[in-house]
Amino acid sequence: MARIRLDVAVCRRWANGDHATAARGEDVLLAVDVAAPPDYTQRLRWPVYARWGVMTAWIVDLERDEIRTLRRPPSVAGFVVERRRLAELFVGN
Repeated sequence: MARIRLDVAVCRRWANGDHATAARGEDVLLAVDVAAPPDYTQRLRWPVYARWGVMTAWIVDLERDEIRTLRRPPSVAGFVVERRRLAELFVGN
């Protein structure tokens, strides 16, 4: 079985406090990829994240100065994809 290595992952806390076990896909709350090329990441990884039940995934594209966000709103079937310029995300810009 192939493993996906994320650049950053925010995972749910284990109820039993076991920190020795590696996180599984279903433990990921937020997946972040700093990727080149981002289209490849979006096409291949986001379907995997959807199977895992990840609610939010980001692709940080430093070449285009943008972040692509995939969200699964609880009340809507499917996904919402947004693109934001990195400068828009910082206060004061």
